[in-house]
Amino acid sequence: MPENLFTGWVAAGYDAGARAMFEPAVLEPTVAFLAEAAAGGAALEFGIGTGRVALPLAARGITVAGIDLSADMIERLRAKGGAETIRAMVGDFATTTVPGAFRLVYIYIDGERVRRFDTPYRYAWPAELDLMARIAGLELAERWADWDRSPFTGESRKHVSVWLRPR
Repeated sequence: MPENLFTGWVAAGYDAGARAMFEPAVLEPTVAFLAEAAAGGAALEFGIGTGRVALPLAARGITVAGIDLSADMIERLRAKGGAETIRAMVGDFATTTVPGAFRLVYIYIDGERVRRFDTPYRYAWPAELDLMARIAGLELAERWADWDRSPFTGESRKHVSVWLRPR
């Protein structure tokens, strides 16, 4: 299991330290995009954390489950209104199994931090993610620069990529 860095003060201050990520201008397009992609089916979030995305997605009627390495983050999620509809499990994405079928599996990553702390992660280029998806039997269907579907270019600093399993 990877080292859990989202414990203690990080989990306790996560929501307060990430206020910009809770702004409607950021969160609304994200949730709208994911709700459309789920198309009424269930969704699974890797890194569900405190439920920033999962809670408003569930409020739109989408059945949401999630995995997070941090029990502290999930504890914060479970203390929030609406969390009783979300099945959240503590574990590693690579080994934790969530029963059921999911129309959508997603992960939302943002590089902003309130405090600096080192993590054992590395950057993966979109082309590298495309290769991993292809190895898993998926095909790239869409790529945008942001949740609002702005065009992805060589100057884009982030991306929203959608891979689908061929029929």
